[in-house]
Amino acid sequence: MSSPLRFGTDGWRAVIGFEFTGQNLLRVINAIHQWLEEAGEEGELVVGYDNRFNAELFAELTARRLSQLGWEVVLADRPTPTPVIAYTVMEREMAGGLMLTASHNQPHWLGLKLIPRGGVPAPSDTTARIEELIAEQRPDPDLVGRLISDPEPLRREDLSPPYLAHLERLIDFGAISELTQPIYLNYQHGAAIGWVAPLMAKHGIEVVELREDPDPLFGGCQPDPTRENLLADWADNQIEQGIMVAFDGDGDRVGILEDGTLYLTGNELIPLMGDFLLSRGQDGPLARNVATSHLVDRVSEAHGHRVMETKVGFKYLGPALLRGAVVAGEESGGISAREHVPDKDGIYSALRSLEAAARHGSFHLAMVRLWESYGESHAGRRDYRLAPEKKELCYRRLATLSSGEQFLGRRISAVNRLDGIKLIFGETTWICFRASGTEPVLRVYAEAETMGELEALQREAGGFIADL
Repeated sequence: MSSPLRFGTDGWRAVIGFEFTGQNLLRVINAIHQWLEEAGEEGELVVGYDNRFNAELFAELTARRLSQLGWEVVLADRPTPTPVIAYTVMEREMAGGLMLTASHNQPHWLGLKLIPRGGVPAPSDTTARIEELIAEQRPDPDLVGRLISDPEPLRREDLSPPYLAHLERLIDFGAISELTQPIYLNYQHGAAIGWVAPLMAKHGIEVVELREDPDPLFGGCQPDPTRENLLADWADNQIEQGIMVAFDGDGDRVGILEDGTLYLTGNELIPLMGDFLLSRGQDGPLARNVATSHLVDRVSEAHGHRVMETKVGFKYLGPALLRGAVVAGEESGGISAREHVPDKDGIYSALRSLEAAARHGSFHLAMVRLWESYGESHAGRRDYRLAPEKKELCYRRLATLSSGEQFLGRRISAVNRLDGIKLIFGETTWICFRASGTEPVLRVYAEAETMGELEALQREAGGFIADL
């Protein structure tokens, strides 16, 4: 009996050479093929890949197997960001897309994201059915070798022209060009390399590229646009002032660091982008997951709409965009908009955010204006690698809490169990404990009115976990 393969928050991910093997990949591909047939799908499929170890080889294996099963398959001609695959599925009305990536995970991981028709990430009922079909697969030990040695040329395409043309229709590059600070594009050796700088140069915007060489080891770092990673790159490159825009491994998330002090990701960029688009005449609510800043709520409500709250994962936020949300996103920097594609896109989000900041001259001034209008807010996340029994103990202790009780010296006004356990202490202060669906960690999210209050809350939460 083959071992079970499970989909997490965003696709199937595993360690290369252990669970992620050619045999297991074919089990997943066969199951996806069966699911597509059950769904009555027909037409083209597109396959993409990032810069991870052997990602292109696994993408070729995927394309060859799907072709063997009767599908018309388009293979990206180079490492391609996940949002480009999603846009291609949507724009060409394809049956679906498959992306070989482990996103921001450590270098020894690889994975597969399924993007069904329409460009929305695969929902939970779809991945649950695929898991059932995977369990029924019986590996053919010789199939991987036969497919890899197949001399038949694959149909490769440059997927960039329609995607880049779409961005040019949406973004005011003239506004971005008015920013006076130097702009640094930090690709973290990922799939966004070569996709952003040429577009900026076409519109006369000079940029400095960092970590722009493809590297399956990502320079020895996890390709995640976190505050810590951006500060380290800022120091290593001896940057004095400017705007650093960083992307994760497959280009679907973004983080921004201005002048080495102001760090922005989803908690700040969603309300910033949302306010920008709503102020320009778009109408509708904003959407966020349960672990993202309530500043999003205040912006949405000020424009006449109650926020849409979802579980963590863009498979929940993509449908919110289809239901009318103007901007939807997560604290980790995965953001998109109704005018774009219903999957997160770090490139689009970076450009829209730069455009929004240009209206005020800088991200610092843009955030000051946002806080003056909607109230100051500071949110953050800390991750803890815990043994399974400690994680379970943490959840057991939190599960007994209810409104009116005390936790970390604060009175609980409400408990939200939509995804994890979120303890709300007031209008602007909360903390959320949630096990990651993509990594073996416990994530602790928090928000408070001031940075000092946030740091105190995070410190006390860390003490609670240490005492388990």
